[in-house]
Amino acid sequence: MEVGDKFDTFISNFHYLAIEAGIGEEDWKEDLYDRLLPELQECTIYCFSNREATFDDCVKACASTAELSEDRVEQHSTILTTTQTSRDTTRGTYTLIGSPSKPSTRASGMEPEVRERLMREGRCFYCKEAGHLSKVCPKKISLQLKALE
Repeated sequence: MEVGDKFDTFISNFHYLAIEAGIGEEDWKEDLYDRLLPELQECTIYCFSNREATFDDCVKACASTAELSEDRVEQHSTILTTTQTSRDTTRGTYTLIGSPSKPSTRASGMEPEVRERLMREGRCFYCKEAGHLSKVCPKKISLQLKALE
């Protein structure tokens, strides 16, 4: 078995070649183990070392382990691709047609300079008063309560 081979393809070829070579079915289990990738050997040693396990039992164990491994590689590759795409898109600067030429404001609608000044002074971003954060702004809470009534 080569790195990157699908187990289904490998086992089909193994089965075909074992029959063509005239290898007795009693030797297939040991021969299969010898031809597996080291990682797959490590994960399925329990089955191959069990004298009562048949060749088919070992094939099932290998197939499920290989499938899990392939899924994990696929997920990892998807994560890497997504992460790389995210990095690529955040590096570029895009200007939309009709967008203002001044620096963009944050979601709060506040200019970055104003936000920075309020932060330095320890004032609320919502009501601009000192002594609390915008998360617990009493004016914001009272407006929310009125909306619920």
